[in-house]
Amino acid sequence: MDNVKQIAGEFSRVLRDWLTPEQMESVISRNRREPDKNVCHSHDYCDANEAMIAAFRQAVGREIWMPSDWEDGRCTEEEHDADFQVWNTAWTAALDSEFNLED
Repeated sequence: MDNVKQIAGEFSRVLRDWLTPEQMESVISRNRREPDKNVCHSHDYCDANEAMIAAFRQAVGREIWMPSDWEDGRCTEEEHDADFQVWNTAWTAALDSEFNLED
């Protein structure tokens, strides 16, 4: 999927819309000090998974395939896996840019 940068930019925009400037500064500061690069402190202030779901929907034009979609036959396992690979790559891109990507 070619939308990784677009999703990452939209995710960054959603977080900046949902959080105050002070909260965003805290997220970025905490992320800089966080030794575990799989942790994002945006979760300290909101359900960042919901922010990513909103970003995915906006960028791709559909809902992300969740495990229940695959289990219930609404998508294939490969489609589900592909969506979550894009999710993880976009999340990392947004985090690495300190949420300054433009979509």
